[in-house]
Amino acid sequence: MNCSALDNLLDHSVPPSAWPPAAREHLNSCPRCRSLEETLSRFLSTATPNPPYAAITQQLVAGLVPVRPLLPMPARALGFFLCAAGTGALLASITGNRGWIALDPPRRAVIFLAAMIAAAVQATLFAMEMEPGRGFAPAVRHARWLTPAVFAAASVILFPWAPDADFLSHWALCLGRAGGTALVALGAIYLAARRGYFVDFRRAGAAVGLLAGLGAFVSQELYCPILEAAHVAASHVGLLLVLSLAGPLLGAAANHHSQAIPTAGSNA
Repeated sequence: MNCSALDNLLDHSVPPSAWPPAAREHLNSCPRCRSLEETLSRFLSTATPNPPYAAITQQLVAGLVPVRPLLPMPARALGFFLCAAGTGALLASITGNRGWIALDPPRRAVIFLAAMIAAAVQATLFAMEMEPGRGFAPAVRHARWLTPAVFAAASVILFPWAPDADFLSHWALCLGRAGGTALVALGAIYLAARRGYFVDFRRAGAAVGLLAGLGAFVSQELYCPILEAAHVAASHVGLLLVLSLAGPLLGAAANHHSQAIPTAGSNA
């Protein structure tokens, strides 16, 4: 047994109890190998962990909490869809559905089918954004802005803007109903979105604003019986546009706030 053979035993972490008798004899007669073995056993022994390492590990483990896994993407999308369309339909069923009764079947199908498709698309995009590392092509990222644009263009084309003597009072009443629906939808979406993770707060805010706006749109359309009036188009589509713009602005503010929070190692 020589120094090289003993170094090989130490390099492969062979326990001393498994050493051949020649290795023990060489260790007793070689000061160099004996010093190396004592140093390794003192600092690299797995039986006695390094105190600083053990303290750091204990501190990290104590702060860990169980992570709730994400629901499947279809389940998340369905939840967001129900938050938008279901909230509007529920509130409209409580207060009345004169708008639904006043519509003829073709217009009823076009208006509500368009709202349902838009809500389904936005809910799906929102649910997909909750997956860490999910990326979208630029066309897909900007597709959500087609929803308020299409509804705004349709309101201008389909609704004759005739003078309305009581425009302000009618508009305020209609907008108040829609605002209440939007707040309820926002709360429901917030509760549903708590089990997710978002990298881009602006895109998440845009999705929330659009979904809440679509919920308010459904509620208004089910309630208002005179869809040809100017205040109807202004309140229905106007709130959708306002929430579509307010969503990303609030998301940008939340993103700025999260980046401004100092960390434990910062100088702030």
